[in-house]
Amino acid sequence: KGECLFKVDVDDFAIRNDQKYTRFKNFVKADNVQLRLKLDAVDAAKRVLAALSSSSKTTIKKKKKLSIAAEHLKGKDHYLTEKSSSDPFYKLFLKDRLVARSEVVPKNLNPEWRDLYLDEDLVDDLVRCGTIEVYDYDVASAPDLIGAGTLGAAAAPVKKNGADDGDSGSTKKSELTKRGAYAGTIRHSSRPCVTPKVLWSACPTKNAEFRRMRGKRPPPRLAVLGVELRVSGIEVNFDASEDGEVNVNNFARRVAATKVKTKAGGEPPNELVARVGGVAGVLKDRVDRVVLRLRGQTFEKKTNQTFRLRGSILETNDDDKTETTTTFDCADASAVVDVAAYSGKTLLGRWITTLKTLYAPPVFGGKDLDFDKAKGKVAGAVELTAGGASTGTFVNLSLHWRHNPAGKSHNEIAASRDLTALEQLEENSSETALKLGHLTDVKHVLQDFPVLFDVTVLELNAIAVNLKALFDQGYDKDDDDKAIHLDHLDLRDTLKGHVDLFTLLVNFLKASVGPVITNLHYADAISHVASGLWGGLFDDDDDDHNDDDDPEDDDKDDEETKEYK
Repeated sequence: KGECLFKVDVDDFAIRNDQKYTRFKNFVKADNVQLRLKLDAVDAAKRVLAALSSSSKTTIKKKKKLSIAAEHLKGKDHYLTEKSSSDPFYKLFLKDRLVARSEVVPKNLNPEWRDLYLDEDLVDDLVRCGTIEVYDYDVASAPDLIGAGTLGAAAAPVKKNGADDGDSGSTKKSELTKRGAYAGTIRHSSRPCVTPKVLWSACPTKNAEFRRMRGKRPPPRLAVLGVELRVSGIEVNFDASEDGEVNVNNFARRVAATKVKTKAGGEPPNELVARVGGVAGVLKDRVDRVVLRLRGQTFEKKTNQTFRLRGSILETNDDDKTETTTTFDCADASAVVDVAAYSGKTLLGRWITTLKTLYAPPVFGGKDLDFDKAKGKVAGAVELTAGGASTGTFVNLSLHWRHNPAGKSHNEIAASRDLTALEQLEENSSETALKLGHLTDVKHVLQDFPVLFDVTVLELNAIAVNLKALFDQGYDKDDDDKAIHLDHLDLRDTLKGHVDLFTLLVNFLKASVGPVITNLHYADAISHVASGLWGGLFDDDDDDHNDDDDPEDDDKDDEETKEYK
C-alpha cells in the first residue's frame, strides 16, 4: 500500500549521570520506550511532485527584493545626558495606498530596515512613483513625522558592487523633507530574487529571510508522519554532586566537551583570551562601550576607537590607547560568549557564540573572519544584531580559548562561584535564550517545518520526578524516596488532526503541565519540596554553628531566607 513503518522498542533506556553523582545512577531513565512512525510514501511522493510543479509554473509572479535605509535623520527624542535620537519606522505608499510598514529601529538616526520581498511589478511601480513617510515611534503618544519623500525623485544612482548606473542592483538616494526643510536621506535599491516554494532552515535568522521571501506563507508540507509513543517507568532525577554542579549542566558540558576534545587534543582549554578593537558601520558613532560577558565575568571597554572595512583589510584609527585585552577563566565548552555594544544604558546590538565553536565553527556573523580550528582562535569583524536583524555594525574582535597550565580547572572555577542549583539552571536558561535569538523566529522555524504530524498515541506511565537537589545541594544517603509520582498521562486528546511541529510541542507541554498539577500526590510533593527547602535554609550538620553567638550570622541567614523565598 506504499506505507512505511518504522518501529523502535527499547528496554532500560537511560541518560547516565557522571560518576561523581552517587545518589542517582541516571539523569533520565525509562523502563520501556515504544515508538511507531508511519509514512504514506505514495502521499509523500504526490506532495513533493506538487511542490516541484508549483515552483516551476510560469504563472507565479516574480519577486523583487527592495532594500530601504536612511541616514542623517532628525532626532525627535531629547535626553539630558545623551545626544537626541529617534526610533524610526517608515510607511510606504503607492497612489495613497499603504503598501508596507517597517519595524521600529530603536535609537538610530541611520537605520537599515529589513528587506521587503514584493511582486516585481509592485516594486517597479514603487521605485518609479512610490512615496515614503518616516516616523519616530513613541510609546505614550502618536508617532511623530520625521519627514516624507518620493522614491521616484531619486538622484543619480550610486554605484554598488560594480553595478552600472540604472541597474536594479544600484543604490539610489532621495531627500526627506518636512515643511520644506531637509529631514534626512533615503537610500533604496531593488534586485530580482528567486521565490522559494520548498525552503526551510533550522537557523532562525535564515528561515526568517526565507519566510519574508515567501510573503510569510508557510512552505508546502512534504509529508504527514503518523506517531505512536508509549513510555513507561519514567524517572527524571535532578541531582547535585559534592562540588555542587547540577547534573543538567554537567550533561550539557559533557556533550559540548566531546566536540572539542577531538579537535583540541591534549589538555582541555580553561582560559579565554579576548581582545576588543574598534567599531565600524552604521552605529559606530553611537557606541560608547563594548561589554564582554562569560559565566559571571565581565569586561568593559569604553571606546572612541573606529575602523573601516575595506576589502580584506581592517583599517584602524586607534585613538583609544586603553587596555583592550582580557582573560576569562572558563573550562566549559557549552558556555556562551556575549559581546554587546551600548550607548549609555541602551543596548544597540550583540554578537554571541559558544566556546565549542572556536574549535568546530559553524558560520559566524561577520566579515573577514580568520579561523584557526586547531588552536581555538577566531579574529576579525563580528556583526552585531538586534531583534534578529542586522544592525550593519561591526566590532573588531579576537578570541582564543586555550589551555593554561597555571589556570583553574572546571571544579576550581565552579567552587569559586558557589552557585546554588537554581542559580545554575537560571544561568543555563539565560544562555539558551541568547543562543536561540529572536523567539518569534524560533517559533516560525517550528511552524514552517515541512512535515506534519498525526499523533494517534501519546502515553506516559509510572512517572517519578526527584526535585530536591534544586532546593538543596544534593541528597542525604539515608533520604527516603521523596519523588513526585504520576501514574498515567494520556496526551492524545490535545493533539487531534494533522499538526505542525510547533503545535505538537506546545500542546505536549500544556497537556503535561495540567495533569501534573491535578494528579500530584500532594503529601509526597509537599514533603519533597519542603525537605529540600529546609535543607537549603538550615545546616543541621554544622555543630559549631550557633545563631545566638554571632549576630552577623543572623543577618546572613535573614538574607538567605529572603533569597530562597
